Amino acid sequence: MLIHGKQYLSTFRERIGEATVASIAVAFWGRGAESVFKEWRGDKLRIICNLALGGTNPKAVKEIMAIPNVEVRQCDELHAKVILTDNALIVGSANISSNGLGLEDDEAAKFHEVGVLTKEVALLKEGQHWFDALWPKAQEISDSDLRKAADAWKRRRQTRPILAKNRSRLLLDQPPNSLRDRAVFLVVYRSSISQKAAEALRFQKARLQGTSSEIPHDKLDIYEEWEAGTLPLDREDILIPVYWGARGKITVEKPQRPLPELQSHYVSDDGEVSLDFSVQLSEDRVLGYTFGSEDRKNLASDIRPWLESLGITPDDGRSVPLYDYLKWRTR
Repeated sequence: MLIHGKQYLSTFRERIGEATVASIAVAFWGRGAESVFKEWRGDKLRIICNLALGGTNPKAVKEIMAIPNVEVRQCDELHAKVILTDNALIVGSANISSNGLGLEDDEAAKFHEVGVLTKEVALLKEGQHWFDALWPKAQEISDSDLRKAADAWKRRRQTRPILAKNRSRLLLDQPPNSLRDRAVFLVVYRSSISQKAAEALRFQKARLQGTSSEIPHDKLDIYEEWEAGTLPLDREDILIPVYWGARGKITVEKPQRPLPELQSHYVSDDGEVSLDFSVQLSEDRVLGYTFGSEDRKNLASDIRPWLESLGITPDDGRSVPLYDYLKWRTR
């Protein structure tokens, strides 16, 4: 029996729900993958996934590992998609992910997937023999493996395709789910920098001006006294500064990227203060989409209700994924 489209996912769920024993070797598992096991009541479920290539969401793996009577292992070379129960075998093209089974609705462009369902005894035996030979070669999953997988997942998520059906070239016109997990952040602030920070900024600009550095000194910016973990600092992150003044003025500035190699500190009466540097992008584009001066003005005029919902205080600084704002806007 040929299965495809939504039938693929429903067939998978039905077979798992009826199974007493199941063996699954599917390379990639996305957000919500644990939901396919809602009806699982069996005695033994073994799963092999691929954590190394960045196509598996480690949060989904952790959820699945917590299901009763389930054991999950990893294999770096796995690319198969095989679901085997005590009375059925599914072999196909679909991973258990947004692209594969559409678990995240319109989160990414869908591929056309197809599989074959069979109950032929000879094929079930061959499938079980293949899985049983692979199982001892697969590795148990440690906390360290999950941390590495989280890094690989983040890197891969940045390069996934934007929804093909959306023809707009404007960043703010993209469907919210296409920005999920992408490292684009609205950095909301009110407080002006101190004299110490201004001096550090002038020093770095002067230093860079006299070198062959690829960093344009006149595009340098600085963030002061942000608590650890609140300001994105990866070189590949994109920051969109949003100034929200105490008197209500809102200004959206040109996008930037962090420069963690320039991070420094100074000591104040209250202790050590962090100074984090950034540089403006050379073009008014984010993820290949336009984000020019008119777009920034439009965002500044529309964003106030969302900012008010965040409850930011005059001394507060907040970085929030652009996805969160787009999702709020389309709620």
